[in-house]
Amino acid sequence: MNKLRVGFYYDGSFFDKVNRYYRFSHSKGEFINLNGLQDLISRQLAMQNGLSPSSYQIVEAHFFKGRYSTKSLRDFARPIQSPRQIMGDEYQTPQIAALGEDDRYVRILESERYVEDNLMYAGIVPHYYRVTEGNGTHSEKGIDVWLALTAYEAALERGIDTVVVFTGDEDFVPLFKRLSCRNVRVALISERAEWEDRNGEKRFLGYSRRLAEESDYVFTLSKLIADLEAKDPESCLEIFIGP
Repeated sequence: MNKLRVGFYYDGSFFDKVNRYYRFSHSKGEFINLNGLQDLISRQLAMQNGLSPSSYQIVEAHFFKGRYSTKSLRDFARPIQSPRQIMGDEYQTPQIAALGEDDRYVRILESERYVEDNLMYAGIVPHYYRVTEGNGTHSEKGIDVWLALTAYEAALERGIDTVVVFTGDEDFVPLFKRLSCRNVRVALISERAEWEDRNGEKRFLGYSRRLAEESDYVFTLSKLIADLEAKDPESCLEIFIGP
């Protein structure tokens, strides 16, 4: 039997939120290991279809994210700024706030590099698109379109049988519909979570109901973890990497 070809496509901004949730707000206290996550999803696909894990082959993986200029990162590192806008709640701690501008800047750059190391070890190709900056605001435009075009092109031109998208954004519904029309299976990886940040503010992670309805498979990360821990707690170790 020919192997089923799988492509992974990450909405980088959404993945970043989920990744930081598990590191800084979840009891796990660790980052997501992309290599382990992809292996897990491949095994889940095989299990749901009554096939052996070796039946699925990951042939490509791509990560798409808006990227700030170095000037913007330097601006965010200044004491008057709030790195939370780009880095998350962990940068609201007194320890970080007490650092000088240069040390805060290094912390921000190290955080970006940590993600890139994770991508490199998992064999995932990063794609960055500049964040539009102006009038004190920042917006990420075009990156979702780039992801959708890459995934659709893979299905049409590179024979991908199953497209796996890590996102929660309803904007990908048209992509899922078009892939289904081409008899390409679509798997959604996402998360649902609610918690309070260090400032006592309610925070949420979730995914669109319409997105789930257009998917052949829906993998909610917290449910996957709970199921694995119920069977064998040791099996969860491969999904996370220490800080």
